[in-house]
Amino acid sequence: KTEIIEKMNYIDETKFSLDNYAIPMAIDNVPPIYKPIELIERWNKEFDNPVIETSTVTSFFEQLEANRDKLEKISGNFNGWWTSNILSYPRENDLAKKTFSNLHGSAMLDSYNSNFLSKEIQTEFERLASFDEHSGGGGVYKSEDTFEILEAVKEGFGRIHKAYHNSEKIIEAERNRIFCEGNDLVIINSLSFSRNSIVCYESNELKNKKVSITDNDNGKIVPAGVFGNTVYFGPVMIEPFSYRTFSLDYRENDSRKPEVKEGQIKIENDFYRIKLDGFGNIISVVDLELNCELVEKNKNFGKILITRQKVNPIDNLDNAPLHDELYTGKSSEMFIEDFLPGSAKYIIRKEEVGQFVEIEIEGKYRSPMKKTLFLPDKSKELYLTLKIDYLYDIGPSDFLFNEWCINSVKPEVNYTTPGKIQNLNNLISGSGKDALTVLDAIQIADDEKSVNLSFKGINLFDVASPSPFKFRKTLTETSNIYFRLLNGNMQNRFASPYLNGKPYIFSVKLSSGKKSDELFSYGKDYRFQMNAFKGKSANSSGRFHDFESTKNIEVNFLDGCMDENAQLLLKENEGKRGSLKLTGSRNTIVSICEDINKKVFFKGSCRKVSLKPFQNLIVSISKEVDQ
Repeated sequence: KTEIIEKMNYIDETKFSLDNYAIPMAIDNVPPIYKPIELIERWNKEFDNPVIETSTVTSFFEQLEANRDKLEKISGNFNGWWTSNILSYPRENDLAKKTFSNLHGSAMLDSYNSNFLSKEIQTEFERLASFDEHSGGGGVYKSEDTFEILEAVKEGFGRIHKAYHNSEKIIEAERNRIFCEGNDLVIINSLSFSRNSIVCYESNELKNKKVSITDNDNGKIVPAGVFGNTVYFGPVMIEPFSYRTFSLDYRENDSRKPEVKEGQIKIENDFYRIKLDGFGNIISVVDLELNCELVEKNKNFGKILITRQKVNPIDNLDNAPLHDELYTGKSSEMFIEDFLPGSAKYIIRKEEVGQFVEIEIEGKYRSPMKKTLFLPDKSKELYLTLKIDYLYDIGPSDFLFNEWCINSVKPEVNYTTPGKIQNLNNLISGSGKDALTVLDAIQIADDEKSVNLSFKGINLFDVASPSPFKFRKTLTETSNIYFRLLNGNMQNRFASPYLNGKPYIFSVKLSSGKKSDELFSYGKDYRFQMNAFKGKSANSSGRFHDFESTKNIEVNFLDGCMDENAQLLLKENEGKRGSLKLTGSRNTIVSICEDINKKVFFKGSCRKVSLKPFQNLIVSISKEVDQ
């Protein structure tokens, strides 16, 4: 009663112009709830005005249609549908991105491979879509039966894990039809624009080895270096829908030992001069080309903070205090502190590809967490990776954040998801009001510079103080950004049964410069990371498809093969004009479709299609024949 009367006064003050005001209610995955109907009945007996009625979705939209001339027009992106879900599933969401990358690459190869696995690819896309639509069926389970909770989580998370493992088998089968068994390293660019990226190849055979990588096209040795069980090499330039092969040779192990340092340290290349404090945090990054400091004064990049919350912070955990296993005793609300603080030991390895810095925190509990900084020599970017082997001293409602404080006053902030780029101020709060979700990249730009950050394992960020419940869209003075890593519920009551005991891995890639565009391709480059695999080809390089697009166009393979007819879904993602053009002489565009019922067919040869900002088109391509 109090809330409705307060709302009536509020809408009177704002001169609300409609006769009806919606009180939304969502019921999902539970039996019907009748309590609201009882409350409405009691209200209407007591009050003549306003009258409260139940409404279906249809009748609600009929009201909107009748009053559309009075409605204020608002456009923008809704927050991610499940943003308010405090669990956020970083590992499962990261797995979803890897699955999409595998399936996208498989669809591209399948179009080249005469569609021999099209049904299997479609099945896994549907399983992935099921997970994405509903966060894997995950949520806050109120049952007190541990086995009921486990079954619910397994059913939901099982979708993405099954899709991921199947996508790995599918892309391996697609590659095997093109490349024979061999010991060369093969890389494929499954994107529609050229790339110049660092390449990774992972194998247990590489651990502590010294290697040499040779480009089979020209016989030149490529800068490379092994860190852990992964060799990094490049950057490698590769055209759209192309492959290149490299030979891997083992060399005598380097007798030089890595440097071990404590206290403040400095590392640099031709692009950046980086300073780290004595506690494992980056306190200075100077862009040498711009002669500009990227880290805000007295702040840092990469510090791990923990925000302590009360055990029962929001209504949908109303039964949490009943579960003793959730309670840790650390219930001071909004208490922020460094997570597992201590002095840092730096292990610096200098390789041909760049410098690797392992950051180990000294102290009783140093083993759970390790940070790694990778600074390539020939690429203007740096990578910071955090690996957490297990969670220590994190309560059920405590949140871990990774702090990044960019030296920029009143910047324009844009973000990109696997959908389109959007300005932060254009966000419309949807079901979740606390943070942005399913990120690919963020851009912080002012008149002097642009800083791009892209992510792995990080889905959410806050732009206020590190709190999951105080999100702000505007950065009024400084661009202090807090990447939300995880909260304790994921390791306690609601942990995934598929990943328990496996580490959490989070990674941020930073690049800077004067240009402020191409955020979409920057984020996508990290999502579709260049990973090599073992194989052998008759040619040292080649192309699968003879077309390419501008970087703001996403190209998805829908159906058909390039030997006959192939359908492509084109999506413009940056809010500007873009295009796709055919580069070979054999194919032609047969039809273009914005409305599936209104295809535009062509007689003769059509070799280029243009897209308006945020436009989607379906394009059919065929061999050049009389149409």
